[in-house]
Amino acid sequence: LGIVRSLHAQGSLDRVYFTETRPYNQGARLTAYELLTEEIPAQLVCDSAVSALLRSDPMIRAIIVGADRVAANGDTANKIGTYQLAITARYHGCQFIVAAPTTSVDLHTKSGADIVIEERDEAEILVQTGFERQGVLEGRLERVEVQVAPVGTRAWNPSFDVTPAELISAIVTERGNRGSSERMAQKYERNQDASIYVGNLDDRVTDELLWELMVQAGPVVGVHLPKDRVTQSTQGYGFVEFQTEADAQYAVQVMNMVKLFGKPMRINMSAQDRRTQDIGAKLFIGNLDPTIDDKLLYDTFGTFGPMVQMPHCARDQVSGNARGFAFVSYASFEAADAAIQAMDGQYLANKQINVQYAFKKDAKGERHGSAAERLLAAQAQKNDRTL
Repeated sequence: LGIVRSLHAQGSLDRVYFTETRPYNQGARLTAYELLTEEIPAQLVCDSAVSALLRSDPMIRAIIVGADRVAANGDTANKIGTYQLAITARYHGCQFIVAAPTTSVDLHTKSGADIVIEERDEAEILVQTGFERQGVLEGRLERVEVQVAPVGTRAWNPSFDVTPAELISAIVTERGNRGSSERMAQKYERNQDASIYVGNLDDRVTDELLWELMVQAGPVVGVHLPKDRVTQSTQGYGFVEFQTEADAQYAVQVMNMVKLFGKPMRINMSAQDRRTQDIGAKLFIGNLDPTIDDKLLYDTFGTFGPMVQMPHCARDQVSGNARGFAFVSYASFEAADAAIQAMDGQYLANKQINVQYAFKKDAKGERHGSAAERLLAAQAQKNDRTL
């Protein structure tokens, strides 16, 4: 009730409706007591009355629920009935907010499909427990049981249900609003140094498929494919967090440019932009055979050092045919120098290639690799070490 208490204290809350939370009636028993104690204006409604309530009262702005577990992809598990609240909230254009402590976030659980749902005793549905009404009025608490269904009736009684991430507007913890749950894996406590960026993904790639692929490189903590908030389609890229930075680096080495649904994945360390920048160590590779692609260039030139971006084979914009040259950008001039020394004049696919520093943009006849660029790169590296 933290959000409710805060809104009430600010004078921003007119009224709270709360459900009974069948079959164990936690809402009718516990939430009601808390709201009465806090003197917060509230009304109890049946679990099955929420949809009708949202239609009858357009001033209701949000539904707030708890969560016993939050999976890496933003799916949440909570008391049975939460899922149907999320569905009706989406239909009526109402915000659906999950309030949970950070201890409920389990990044080792990929999605809600991996959460085991306990099935409880049928008697919790068939038999209701409470206090004898007259005794309560007289100050006596006498617990009684009432059989509400004919003897012999069978019941299905799951304790929880799972709400998909795409139905959740926001997840709020004691650390504040963690944003929409579909961005949960990206935003919440992700170890940047042990995470990789995976780009150029086909629309058919799912979290589960990417997980199964990346686990071949090392233990995976979480996978996140951002989705469009309207169409719920993936955006062609994602993030994978591994247990260690070494696992992530190994995944970059072995998985980069591997084709998935016919498209080569472009992979690098997601925190790479903090450690490396385009310092000008950019090479031009000429006289390439038309069969040479980005993957082969990466495998060939990646042995000399880390790159700031993937190799790019130039192609005609209309026909798509190879133009016979490519560019490779390294994170250091040492790697670029080594590549020139080892590869210039060598044969690749039976054609002798030439490797040299590329011309600078908007600088007539001036190539990268100048003394000025090297000095600036050395100074930048010195500053990074100081930081």
